[in-house]
Amino acid sequence: MWALMDEEQRKRALQRGAALIRWNSGEGFRTAAEAAVAAGVKLVRFYQMNKDWNAHRSLSALGVSAAPRARRMKAVRADLGANLQAAAAVVVDADEEASVRQLALDLENALRSNVGSEVTLPSHNTLRSVIEAELRRRRRKGRPGEHLLLDHCGCGILRPDLTAYEMFAILDSATHLVIGASLGDGDEAMPGYSLAAADALERLGDQRLRRIDWAQRVAHAQVVPGEDDPRVALDVLRGAAPGIGLNVTKKGGGRYILSRVGPQLGVLPLWRTRPGLDPPRTLIRRAPVLEPDAAAARLKLEVTAHNDEMLEHVLQGDGDGDDTALRAMLSALAGM
Repeated sequence: MWALMDEEQRKRALQRGAALIRWNSGEGFRTAAEAAVAAGVKLVRFYQMNKDWNAHRSLSALGVSAAPRARRMKAVRADLGANLQAAAAVVVDADEEASVRQLALDLENALRSNVGSEVTLPSHNTLRSVIEAELRRRRRKGRPGEHLLLDHCGCGILRPDLTAYEMFAILDSATHLVIGASLGDGDEAMPGYSLAAADALERLGDQRLRRIDWAQRVAHAQVVPGEDDPRVALDVLRGAAPGIGLNVTKKGGGRYILSRVGPQLGVLPLWRTRPGLDPPRTLIRRAPVLEPDAAAARLKLEVTAHNDEMLEHVLQGDGDGDDTALRAMLSALAGM
């Protein structure tokens, strides 16, 4: 292949190969971003190129072809659509917490670095759609009950003193079901999750939830703490599901709820919370003022309505599913 390359292609191959060798030797670059600049590619492209290089050191791993330019461009155009989702997966892997807009821009840059300036890329809205599809795929992968999300957020119900309740929820990542929910104070998240677990145990008596093909073990849980110490909950989770993978997210509450449920639970607005951050005035202007019992009843109705909608997309069997592992986890949380 080298003999068939023109001078520009050889120069590009040498530049990329030298950068990869220096990067993998642990010398010469402090960050991958510096190595990507030296290679003359975008950061996301560098990560993919490094993966291919380590799997098989070859000119093809460097993304340099000996084909005439016109033929290369024709092949690129043909493959672009098929490779969009694969490129989106690489982009999301690099920064899963970035906004959809930023990920779409990163995808555009990654594609542009691969195909050059002569190929017309899909529109920004199309790239956004590809990113959103990849994010949905990741959120829904796995069996129901395999990956739980313990999160809390602001909720559009006010206490008699006109402060907003916070909602504590245990969500299933695969189905987007709110398995259990409660209202409380963001300073003390663990009691909120305990009450949400008790609510979840009650909800699992619903015939439609019982027919779900639940996972045989809870393999992973994300926990968003409040101001209190999350170690009690983490110990409880480990005791109920030995070997469970646990992540603690300390960037404020609401990320998982809003990405699975949306900005509203029925008619109740939801918002992300951080210490010292006041609730948005526009969202609570018409919020109902309710005593704790009435507020809990209202939340229960809205959660049931949300789950009714989600269950339309969840595969259910004819008989009872085995929710033993999920119940064991929830029972442990409810008793902490």
